[in-house]
Amino acid sequence: MSRSGAAVRQRGGWPRRRVVGVGLAGVLLTFAVLATLQVFTIHPFHPVDEMSHVGYALTVGRGDLPTLDTPIPGGEIAQLQHRVNNSKPANRTIWTAHHPPLYYVVAAVPLRLGVDSGHALGGIRAARLVNVGFSLAGLVLVALLARELVPGRPEVWVGAAGLAALVPGLVQTSAIVYNDALMFAVAAASLVLVARALRRGLTPRRLVLLSALGAVAALVRASGLLVVVVAVCAAGTAVWLHERRPAPVRALLATGAAGAVGLAAAVAAGWFYLRNQALYGSFTGTAAVLAKFHRGVRGTIPGALVDPDFWTGQLRRLWDDSAGPSGRNGVTRYWYLTFVPAIGLVLAGIRWLRRAAPPRAPQLLAWAACLGLAALVELSAASFYSVGGSAHGRYMLPGLSVLAVAAAVGMAGLPGGRRAVPTIAMLPVLVVVNVMVWQRYLRLTLRPAEGESVIGTALRSAHVPGWVLVPAAVLLCAGLAAQVWALWTLSARRSRPVPAATAVARPLEYAGG
Repeated sequence: MSRSGAAVRQRGGWPRRRVVGVGLAGVLLTFAVLATLQVFTIHPFHPVDEMSHVGYALTVGRGDLPTLDTPIPGGEIAQLQHRVNNSKPANRTIWTAHHPPLYYVVAAVPLRLGVDSGHALGGIRAARLVNVGFSLAGLVLVALLARELVPGRPEVWVGAAGLAALVPGLVQTSAIVYNDALMFAVAAASLVLVARALRRGLTPRRLVLLSALGAVAALVRASGLLVVVVAVCAAGTAVWLHERRPAPVRALLATGAAGAVGLAAAVAAGWFYLRNQALYGSFTGTAAVLAKFHRGVRGTIPGALVDPDFWTGQLRRLWDDSAGPSGRNGVTRYWYLTFVPAIGLVLAGIRWLRRAAPPRAPQLLAWAACLGLAALVELSAASFYSVGGSAHGRYMLPGLSVLAVAAAVGMAGLPGGRRAVPTIAMLPVLVVVNVMVWQRYLRLTLRPAEGESVIGTALRSAHVPGWVLVPAAVLLCAGLAAQVWALWTLSARRSRPVPAATAVARPLEYAGG
């Protein structure tokens, strides 16, 4: 936004950008408090996959790249060795070694520093806090993506980030040494560039950044390859759409742009997927991992897509993973809240059809590309489920940014006076849900004595004084209040007419609600 756009003031006296900034600061503060509490209270390696992820990072930190048969180096951390000793044989080796190594190179730094300095637990917590940082960056990018997809609705920008920040699956996953938080942030950054390129054109700078992000995505998780596919298609489409040269030249430039994005990912990460092919017989190594745990094929991908257990299992675990994969500890119904923004989307869609004023092609293509990534992510999850994998809720995180924007649009589509009222009402509900899910997870993993406070038990176990809950609660309320104020203020403001020339040249440089 230019200085002239930033200087425009609306009713209430505050520039829109500053109101949005206050709301986004509230989003980040709320998420940081919830996630940090879990960083310190979730016991190391209670989430079973954490032992393998930590083992991978420790192995990379000493200069080796593990395979599925590499033993977890439990001897370096007492708690890790205890967990390894009490695990099945299949869980004593690094079963996450089929993942690309970029995340583990990052996580290895705090983990190795912790081990080498004799403070292994501090190293684990530091690695978890790095993940919280990744997700905080991802939430900023959610707001930027919302600005690209819904440019005239700043309350949706804040609402999308706020809703994403309070998805319990994101909060908990970010507080554990997993590679999903980095994938969430990189996918969100890629979608921002994809949407911007489709809406305004692919400049050389955007092409370089999109190529770099595609390469990073491919080095984080196999799902990053889906990001590369969307980026390749978007790069070519953006050039074809916005170039005004003759068709043969446009086709050549579009092919070159798409090829540059794909080539960057291939050069950066191709070696690793070829290594998987040589070691395990497939580029992703999924079949070898499932065979290691004696998982049987469930059926086909189309069968998984129409299987209610796949969808309900994934949504349940995105909202509350405390019951574990089997759900034997009981299943909560928090995931029903998913239907609230879905209803709003239906109502908003009906109103949109009545207006019969479709957005311009670049905007539609931006939405199509972002939703296309979310669809590919679900298709990948269904593929994993069909061959015997679990319907992990965190597998939805690469598409969470666009889903959060759609949810914010849906919440704004619900009746409630001002457009932000439903979102304002939802935020405290989601905070309560997060606290309840956190308590439930601690209760099922720590099993406190009868009548004992589960949070108090967790804090004592982590050697954290109980009084930290007081400032945590104050900060949580402050973050929530900042979001509510920003949403209320932004939703009270109407968009001002924008001169056609300004709208075409710089669509974000105007004031409005």
